[in-house]
Amino acid sequence: MGDNDTPAKRLRHLFVLMTGLGMRESSGRYCEGRDRSADNTAADTAGAGLFQVSCNLLRSNRDLNAIFDRYEHNPAGHLDIFKEGVTCKASDWKNFGSPNGRGYCFQDLTKKCPAFAVEIAALGLRLRKSHWGPILRREAEVLRSCEDLFIEIEEAIPQPVTWLNAPSSDGAEPTGIESRSAAPYYRAMADEPINLVLEHLRAIRADLAEVKEGVRNLQVRMTSVEENMAAMNRRLDSIDRRIDRIERRLELVDAT
Repeated sequence: MGDNDTPAKRLRHLFVLMTGLGMRESSGRYCEGRDRSADNTAADTAGAGLFQVSCNLLRSNRDLNAIFDRYEHNPAGHLDIFKEGVTCKASDWKNFGSPNGRGYCFQDLTKKCPAFAVEIAALGLRLRKSHWGPILRREAEVLRSCEDLFIEIEEAIPQPVTWLNAPSSDGAEPTGIESRSAAPYYRAMADEPINLVLEHLRAIRADLAEVKEGVRNLQVRMTSVEENMAAMNRRLDSIDRRIDRIERRLELVDAT
């Protein structure tokens, strides 16, 4: 990052990388089940969710385990937002291992609580990037347009609310411009970047839907071309047989 490295920039670049990783691992589907082409069916190694994270990421790391414990007790994960435009299959919800085991619960929570999947992957990428093959193979696409999106979000988010005078020991309200009476104003401002993010995500999802539709149309057209080519080959074979018969009748070739 060079001399201009800042915590905010590191966080932004992390989420840009996570966006590419999420599209690579699950096409942005929060409920994605494990990769069926892999043989990782053990409770601790079966990947799940947006980033195909498995329970063995936690190991004995205190911070990663703390995130899991916090969301397990309070699984509020903005599921309504992640559901937009996503259709889940019955097979996506299958988890591996004992239903009472930690690995099974990890898979289930990763899919049902997308905020947990995001937070655990963010810290996991900082601590244990080798958990993801696409990261090691540099297959996660990093787009400048994605970073521009996060820059817009940064610019739209107001500075954190601070109290000019801390509450007194008797519980009296703090005074100053940024008092608690201004809280509704800050909540309204906080809603704006959320709406901005949602609008951008909807636009990205719409673009992806158009690309998928275009691919489907190409597949249909290719199928039609293949069928026409097969029909043409059958006609050419028939013509070859007829020419052979004519040549034999006219004794243009030796009969065999």
